[in-house]
Amino acid sequence: IDDICIAEKFIECLRGASLDNADEALPLEVLEQLRNPPETPLTLDNPDYRLSLYIFLAVSNASEVTYDTVHLGILRRHPED
Repeated sequence: IDDICIAEKFIECLRGASLDNADEALPLEVLEQLRNPPETPLTLDNPDYRLSLYIFLAVSNASEVTYDTVHLGILRRHPED
């Protein structure tokens, strides 16, 4: 029963979701980016950007600890970044 109540509450929140919700306001910069996304094609010519994207996709379903550990490893390899 608890799981059903949680799922119903989640669905209700999704239905009421809005970028203009004052109670859950996003920073103006984020709203601007969401409302006006880039219109140029994405290029992955930069190997660092490509690596970051591949790692993000690989750990997107993993825990935050996994992401943080990968991030720390990369920072140790490239401390100048």
